[in-house]
Amino acid sequence: THMVGKWHEGLFQPAYLPVNRGFDTSSGFMWGNADHMNQVKDCAVDSWKNTAPDPRNGSYDSYVYRDDLTKIINSHNVAEPLFLYLPLHNVHVPLQAPPEWLNKYDINSTCADRRTYQAMVSVADNVTGHVVELLKKKGMWDNTILVVSADNGGAPCSGSNYPLKGCKYTFFEGGVRALAFANGGLIPDKMRGKS
Repeated sequence: THMVGKWHEGLFQPAYLPVNRGFDTSSGFMWGNADHMNQVKDCAVDSWKNTAPDPRNGSYDSYVYRDDLTKIINSHNVAEPLFLYLPLHNVHVPLQAPPEWLNKYDINSTCADRRTYQAMVSVADNVTGHVVELLKKKGMWDNTILVVSADNGGAPCSGSNYPLKGCKYTFFEGGVRALAFANGGLIPDKMRGKS
């Protein structure tokens, strides 16, 4: 079992780290709102590999996670089950995206953050697509269930919860309902495209 990305489930004692809560390996950050580019949170770097600081900070975080996912999947013994928890930091504040993704979108005059948000979603989509391709190349896709889920409604301005009222930080449906979907070779053909 592997955790790659945003933990945010406890960190003030070693017992709360992912590797002490059921994961064989972990990489990512423990707190919330870490800088995507340098992994700084407040006055410290929040970038971890298992139980020690990860010196690879300084790259866009999802690129580091993509590299870890590649190593995990490529080295996995296909005779054994694989559980991979991938809570990408996209799309979350601070709103930051690499220039190569940001430049794909025009500046939106109605919301200054929209362009960055779009680029961050594209990075998340790219990393998720990379995982799917790795699983297919390894011959694991036909024995996979992939679940993608949000943890809350979209933020004001950056996201849309239409037709639901409210947004993240509210108790309206737009703040607490979130989209999810499942994919993978283990899902029967007759169930694909159903809600």
